[in-house]
Amino acid sequence: MHLSKSSCRRISALIFVATTLLTTVILSNLEYNQLISLTGAIFIGIITSAIWTEVSYRFLVKQATAPLDELIEKI
Repeated sequence: MHLSKSSCRRISALIFVATTLLTTVILSNLEYNQLISLTGAIFIGIITSAIWTEVSYRFLVKQATAPLDELIEKI
């Protein structure tokens, strides 16, 4: 699997939008106030996309340093 910074950012934006929309619908169906459901959905969307971005960047760093790790293991 090959990831790049731009694809990670696109996936993160997609996760933010999807999570925000889904959470807004769920909180509205639970009959929360519209303002509360929107702010809660934005908060959950930010947290979810931040977790994805952190995990994907760690994967990118691990992928970038893999040749160095192999070299160190040989020594």
